[in-house]
Amino acid sequence: EPLDAALQALGKERARLLRARAELLRARQGFDALPARRWLGPGRGETWSGYLELASLGLDGMIALPRAAQPDRERTWLVLIQNSDELRATGGFISSVAMVKFQGAKILSWRYMNSYDVEGYQQAHPAPPPALRTHMGAGVLLFRDANWSPDFPASAEVLATLYHADMGEPVAGIVAIDTTFVKLLLAALGPIYVPQYDVTVTHENVVETAIGFWNEPLDAPSITERAERQQEWMQHRKDFGGALVQAGLERVSSLS
Repeated sequence: EPLDAALQALGKERARLLRARAELLRARQGFDALPARRWLGPGRGETWSGYLELASLGLDGMIALPRAAQPDRERTWLVLIQNSDELRATGGFISSVAMVKFQGAKILSWRYMNSYDVEGYQQAHPAPPPALRTHMGAGVLLFRDANWSPDFPASAEVLATLYHADMGEPVAGIVAIDTTFVKLLLAALGPIYVPQYDVTVTHENVVETAIGFWNEPLDAPSITERAERQQEWMQHRKDFGGALVQAGLERVSSLS
């Protein structure tokens, strides 16, 4: 109930929040254009730049959440987990997808998927952008490659269309995160124990832990054995992400 009340209050202030965001954007642009930041002192220019970026993210959340959490009907949101070590236009290759169903501010259900699993082929896929065909040999445009435009709303529209076509489910909104976000989130939540893997994950070891279980998945061959059991390794190499999401949700639900 307190969350619903807060979202209603933010919804009423949407116009003011949009004006504040525009002002903050102008401030960031002016700050970034300064010829020198020596007057701020050693390292403080980067610190203030980080503060401005976090403030922008906070305002984005306050603007978007009231509409995302409308209580009248069930909505499906996608969270793209992007691998920033393999750069793509919106920040990284779409490694995995978390599908979350909301009603108002309540999570009804969720599902963690390898991005390769979003390929239902229930309808014909569009042709890929010419550069994707030329440089990566793509025959059709698949969900995992659809964040091709650096304009995130444009990529999100394509991703939502492909998800609906492949999975038969309309999408209300899409959020993209990367490893930097995961580290920040774990720094806020604290260490998280993942019982299926008997490991405790922190913001300092999350990337290395995920890579380790990608190389050697539980109940599946390691990457060095995949020549003999390729499909089995491909199927299980990203399972750790789902277990981490489950443990993270349990931690969040237990907070006061």
